[in-house]
Amino acid sequence: AWSESSHNLFRLVTLHSRKALDHFRKQQPETCFYHLFTWLGYYDKLYQTPCSVCKKLLAKESEDWAYLPPSFRDYSSGQAFHSKCLAAE
Repeated sequence: AWSESSHNLFRLVTLHSRKALDHFRKQQPETCFYHLFTWLGYYDKLYQTPCSVCKKLLAKESEDWAYLPPSFRDYSSGQAFHSKCLAAE
C-alpha cells in the first residue's frame, strides 16, 4: 500500500475516490470498476477545470490549507466542484 500524500489536493481526491467506489459498488455492482475508471477520467484536467458553482479555478478550502482547484467530480456528469461549494449547494 502507498503512504498518504503530503499534498492536500491529492488527499481530497483520494477521499472522493473511495466514496465514489462505494457509490458505484452500490449502484452498479456488476460494472462498478468501469464506472469508477470513467469517473476518474473526469480528473484529466484537474488544474484547468473551474468549479461549476463559483466558476473559480482556485478556492480556499479551509483556513489551514492553501488555495486548491476543484477536487470533486460529479458521479454522472463529471462536473467539477470545490468541496466547500458542494456543501453550500
